[in-house]
Amino acid sequence: MIRFLTHAEAATRLGVSEEKLKRLRERRMISYIPGSPVIFDEKDVDDFAAAYAERKRVNAALKVPGSPEYVEKKRQDAEDRHRMRIRVMLIHREMARKRGGK
Repeated sequence: MIRFLTHAEAATRLGVSEEKLKRLRERRMISYIPGSPVIFDEKDVDDFAAAYAERKRVNAALKVPGSPEYVEKKRQDAEDRHRMRIRVMLIHREMARKRGGK
């Protein structure tokens, strides 16, 4: 059975203010049924709440040294810096070749 939530009920379920929920709607981050009043499918709100909580957990874990997320982020950042250094080196080499250098 489909159950619908009002704007206030959805905000409470998500643990955000009604203003924050309005911004999420405007950014099309959460689905809703337009009208007066705006209503939300309970399943959509619950799915968004789970994804929102996971995103908050991962973002918080990225700030904790030693956590798997933190370690992976640092590894990825180092890999990205290395890739950029190689790219810059290749660009410089190509520019020098075009100028008639090495």
